[in-house]
Amino acid sequence: MNLIYGRGMKEFGAHSDGLVQSSWFPAVVGVVCCSAVVISWWLLPGGGEVLAVGVLVSVLIAMMVSPVPQPGLRAELPTDLETPFLLARDEHAFERYRRATALMLKVSRHHDPIYRDIAFEQIDELIRRLTTIAAGVLVFEGTETWRLVYERLLRSPGLYLYRSVSLVKTADYWQDEPGRKSMAVNFELQDRGALNIERIIILEDELWPLSMSWPVDSVRR
Repeated sequence: MNLIYGRGMKEFGAHSDGLVQSSWFPAVVGVVCCSAVVISWWLLPGGGEVLAVGVLVSVLIAMMVSPVPQPGLRAELPTDLETPFLLARDEHAFERYRRATALMLKVSRHHDPIYRDIAFEQIDELIRRLTTIAAGVLVFEGTETWRLVYERLLRSPGLYLYRSVSLVKTADYWQDEPGRKSMAVNFELQDRGALNIERIIILEDELWPLSMSWPVDSVRR
C-alpha cells in the first residue's frame, strides 16, 4: 500500500528548509560601521585599541542584522555543518538525527570488511526508503500495518472527503480480517455523515467477464 501525502487530501508535503536572504545587506552595514569608526579615529584623538574595538563592534553589528533562518525558504540544500542546527528547531526530527548519527558511529568502529560491506548495503537500503519517505510517499507492506494507519487517517480531524482508486486483481481482495475492519470503518463514518467517501474499483477481466452483467459473486458481495 502506498500513501502519498500531497495537496489532494490534506496540506501535507515535503518542503525544503532554510533561508533565502540578501547577502549584501550585512556586508554594507559592516562597511558603513567600520568607515564611521575609522573616520572618528582619524578626526578625534584615540589609540589603536579604540580603533580595534570599534571595528570588532562593527562586525558584530553586521552579524546581528543578518536575517534569522526561517523554515521553508532555502533554495539550496544546507551544508553538513548547518544540518544539525536546522534540525535542532524540530525536536522530533533532531532526536532521530542524533540517534542515527550515534548508531553510525558504532558501525564505523567495526573494521571487519565483510561486516562493513553487508552493513553498508543494508544502510543504503534504509537510505533508499528514507528517500521515498522524504518525497512524501509512505509504503506499507503488511495489510494490518496499513489498516491501523488507514483508520487513523480516516478519523483525523479536518478530513471530510476521501477518494480511493483500487486495482482488484484477485477475488479475495480486501477480504481478510484487516480489510473487513477497514471497510467497517468506512461504513461507520459514511453512515453518520462524518466523511464523504468516493470509490473507484478497477476489476481484472476474469473478475467481471464481458458476458456477465455483474462481477463474480465473491467480488459482488
